Amino acid sequence: HAFVEGELLPGTGVAPQAVEEPAAPAAVSNTESTATLVRLTNREYDSAVQDLLGVPGVADSTFPADQLTAGEDTFDRYFDAADALSEQVWSNPFLKSRILTCTPTEDAACTRLLVTAIGSRAWHGPMAQADVDRLTKVATDAFALGETPSDSIKQVVKTVLASPQFLYQVAPSQI
Repeated sequence: HAFVEGELLPGTGVAPQAVEEPAAPAAVSNTESTATLVRLTNREYDSAVQDLLGVPGVADSTFPADQLTAGEDTFDRYFDAADALSEQVWSNPFLKSRILTCTPTEDAACTRLLVTAIGSRAWHGPMAQADVDRLTKVATDAFALGETPSDSIKQVVKTVLASPQFLYQVAPSQI
């Protein structure tokens, strides 16, 4: 998902910001509080990927050093990494079975269960119903375009790994 200027992260009330080091990221205000949106460091990204998928991360070999500005080509690299990591998991039956805790079919019940489990783990908390619906639509659209039910979940994993909810953390500003 490409970011559109002014777009808000679902459930947060804040817009994604590129993070520059060593200066602190810009504060983003909403009506209730001030928060800072911080991109995961390469180490945090790799740790999150290892925890979620069981595979080593690729941040150091794929993304620029943490102190550099996250520009448009960095986001393309996140999408490419999400694709490569998902393919790696789907090529390993053990790792794939860790994700597919039920067997997805044309019936959306298992798909919704998997979407909720993947999204909640990756986004560190409960998912809004709209997010579950949107990611379930990713899977059902992939199935409609010819993906197997199992591979439709791979598309969800790719989407989650490249999502702002995974790549960014919202932290209270230090005022």
